[in-house]
Amino acid sequence: MGTFELTVSKYTGSDSEVVVPAGVQVIGRRAFANNRGMQNLVLPEGLRVIEAEAFSACIHLHEVSIPDSVERIDEAAFKGCRNLLSIKLPTGLRMLPRNMFLRCRCLRHVEFPSGLVEIGESCFKHAVRLNFEALPETVEIIGDGAFRDCTDLDLDHLPRALDTLGSEAFQDCQSLRAADLPEGVRWIGQRCFKDCRSLERAVLPEGVTYLEEATFEGCEKLSRVGLPGSLEFIEARAFAGCSALHVDPAALKRFEVAPDAFDEKEPIVPQPTLEPGLPQ
Repeated sequence: MGTFELTVSKYTGSDSEVVVPAGVQVIGRRAFANNRGMQNLVLPEGLRVIEAEAFSACIHLHEVSIPDSVERIDEAAFKGCRNLLSIKLPTGLRMLPRNMFLRCRCLRHVEFPSGLVEIGESCFKHAVRLNFEALPETVEIIGDGAFRDCTDLDLDHLPRALDTLGSEAFQDCQSLRAADLPEGVRWIGQRCFKDCRSLERAVLPEGVTYLEEATFEGCEKLSRVGLPGSLEFIEARAFAGCSALHVDPAALKRFEVAPDAFDEKEPIVPQPTLEPGLPQ
């Protein structure tokens, strides 16, 4: 005998508090999208899947607690929920999909699952009030633009398991003050920290061989940088606009450097002696 899966495919009510009934296992694609009345949402234990854009553009939704039974959340599930303040994610979730909280401009607090592995492309892009000190140490991949324009974000450190930072991952994070990358990082995408105007310190680990285009462009307070011995090439505009970096022309001989990697007035490069422990 077959089994049945109870799915909410469309909700058209205008209640301020919505309680999804027990027994529902799937919230269907765009089931609650563009709902203008809902402010509080209660999801039942036993729910397994939240499909793409299920709650997108629910502009008055404030707070959500997702039960631990949820195994999968699809892309853009909460995209454009511009008044969402906080959310608790299920403990078993391993990946946050692309655009999940895109343009959630009031989102401040996120309770992450301890075993999270990947944060997808543009996941928190334009979540301008987002602020927390650390991600779970299990995170390995931060996708393209994942935290772009999170202007209040100031991470204390990056996860120990991290190996990939996508393009524009932290671009325009105006409050970020340090980017000490853990030992496992091997790839840093172009413009990863571009226009992080409060960034003062960055350390790149051994194993990084290529510094992509505009990685630190516009980081006007960046004054301390540790570059690894494994680094071979510094790409165009990697440090353009980094006016606080000290001048050490001799250090350029260690790398192949694009002609416009630094400001035109003179080459500006990091001096490892600025702080003990920075890679030579």
